[in-house]
Amino acid sequence: MILGGGLVARQGGKHNKYKHILERCPPVEYYNTYVEPFIGGGSVFLNVPIVKIMVGGDTDVKMINLWKDLQNVDIDKVKQYNFKITISKEQWDKYNEIAKNKLIGDATDRFIANLLIRQHSFSTTGLKYFKHNSISIKKASSTVVLKRNLEKYKEHVKNAKFFNKSYEYLINKYDSKTTFFYCDPPYYNVDSTSYETGEIDHVLFHNRITKIKGLFLISYNDDKYIKDLYKDYYITSFNSRQTMGISKKYVNEILISNYKVE
Repeated sequence: MILGGGLVARQGGKHNKYKHILERCPPVEYYNTYVEPFIGGGSVFLNVPIVKIMVGGDTDVKMINLWKDLQNVDIDKVKQYNFKITISKEQWDKYNEIAKNKLIGDATDRFIANLLIRQHSFSTTGLKYFKHNSISIKKASSTVVLKRNLEKYKEHVKNAKFFNKSYEYLINKYDSKTTFFYCDPPYYNVDSTSYETGEIDHVLFHNRITKIKGLFLISYNDDKYIKDLYKDYYITSFNSRQTMGISKKYVNEILISNYKVE
């Protein structure tokens, strides 16, 4: 079932690209374990077929708390909450602490706090307070979509496992001949200061992911260095709307796999 979009919109997210990615995923009969080491807002995770073992990971603790809290959230309470409110810097700091600490409040409190800090930060990163005189139409509409799909999102992840761990940890733990890894690492040679997770070493990532027993599909920006690095693997491309920064231009992106995309 295609649910559309993701749990939250995030800079570099796949909310307008997930259909291209789904078309290039392997047939579900080829794997029984699905792992996303860079889950982020989860536009792909929420739309892939559910298999026996579903795993999401991210080094951003607030993002992982959001996913874990989704599994136990009070749907009615979230739907009744008015996300069009504005909050002060002091309130934002308070909500930020709640979003980071799973020992503060209950799942619904943390879930709402997490959404609020993202609404009141630049590009919904949740990193730094950004004052809004009013919530923009775009931000308000994304919350409307979330409310509309909340039951389906919660059902989709009810048996999933989420880890505030690195991609190395998840590969070591879940790699097998029946595992499919979809990876959306920080793009190469792109400003990563707007990400909680920052940059990765692309060579080290390449060296690890290409040694797995299972299947992988990786999203990347169309860059000669990356294409040369993965020259021994299958590379396909698609045109997408740029979501990094404020540009609205369309750019070419690539998908790299260790299996042939039909």
